[in-house]
Amino acid sequence: MGDGSEPIENDEYLYRRILLQYYDPSQGSEPSPNAFHPRDYDKTEISVFRAKYVTPEQVAQNDRGKRYYVAVLRAGDLRDNGIEVVPRIEGHEQGHAELLDLKSENRRTDAVEEAQQLLARKLCLEVLGPFPR
Repeated sequence: MGDGSEPIENDEYLYRRILLQYYDPSQGSEPSPNAFHPRDYDKTEISVFRAKYVTPEQVAQNDRGKRYYVAVLRAGDLRDNGIEVVPRIEGHEQGHAELLDLKSENRRTDAVEEAQQLLARKLCLEVLGPFPR
């Protein structure tokens, strides 16, 4: 296994941490598109984590005392739908990657809104958790 800087293969699974408020299992299997909305602090693109380096439980761990769900995505599905994913390990945890063009400076554009809908409604394979802090 590499150090996480190698290209992401199309068959790789990716994890996205989701706040509890963005997924209600009693309402269906899809998370809210807001689970993929870039925040003010997303100066680069929004984060995902490579399943070959981390577990869903590790992705959900945090120092803010919050519980999270974890969305499962496949890199090739994202690429097939125009969403590029690249490794970004410098200054981040092992297995960190980012979804290109989904960042704070363009978060209010139609393209980002469409990508959020696509990620939540079509590309999210499943949602795991919730995981304890």
